[in-house]
Amino acid sequence: MGSYSQVEHTRIEDIGFRIYTEDEIRHISLVEVTNDESFNELGHIIPSGLYDLRMGPVPGRTKDICQTCGKTNLRCQGHCGHIELPLPVYNPFFYNVLNKTLRGICCNCHRIQVRAHHVLLLKYQMQLLDAGYGYEALELENILSRSISSPMEATEVAVGIDDKELSQKDAGIVADLMNLKKTLSKYCDKVIRGGTCSPETSTSIIKNLETEVVKSFIKKCYYSDKKRCIFCHQSIVRLTLQNSRFIRSGVNKKEKDKDKDKDKDKDGQTEEVEAEREEREEEGGKWRREI
Repeated sequence: MGSYSQVEHTRIEDIGFRIYTEDEIRHISLVEVTNDESFNELGHIIPSGLYDLRMGPVPGRTKDICQTCGKTNLRCQGHCGHIELPLPVYNPFFYNVLNKTLRGICCNCHRIQVRAHHVLLLKYQMQLLDAGYGYEALELENILSRSISSPMEATEVAVGIDDKELSQKDAGIVADLMNLKKTLSKYCDKVIRGGTCSPETSTSIIKNLETEVVKSFIKKCYYSDKKRCIFCHQSIVRLTLQNSRFIRSGVNKKEKDKDKDKDKDKDGQTEEVEAEREEREEEGGKWRREI
């Protein structure tokens, strides 16, 4: 007698989770919630509200029937709805991810604190890992080390901004990056389209490699030991996450003094305005008494 352990396709080896995209949410949604009221004065459910019957009956109301599947609250499993938000809202489940991302970005020039060749390495490594090539993705690090004889300088290369022409130094950096991009792209195309290598069958290995690659990239972005941005050379402003709020910290004394001076100027202007108003009121009172 056979058993399920002998059947290859009945064993679950790996499982992964992800969130729905905007298009997927709209596709599976049966109603768009546009009304902030749920019940009217008679206790009836308001259409397009949070308890719209197209999403299923309300628990405790045995007479209500689902308008989608036609079942009662004991049989209906519920259906999805969605709310169109006027502005982008960050998912609170990913505050830690956002915190890690902001730790590696300059608040002045809004650039990630990592050199350009590391960004190219991450891009093509993730491209190979998505296709299932783990060993080949790690091999890109060796290709990068061979392609770059000396570390690239972290300078701001601005093309077409304020009509500034590139210096010879910046032009050389751009040329090196373009050559590196061609080398990495050619290698990825050879692996994926050429079929010279077989992809990894275990998704758990690929997921672990993706996690390690991303962690390595994030560590390069952190500026815990850096006091200034590697691009604009401005002082680093740190953000701390407290009670689901990002609080600015590490402000320089000069900035604090400037803020204090601004406050003093505002206070001085308000005091002068109040003094002038009091003088006018006194003059008006004297004028009335003389009349």
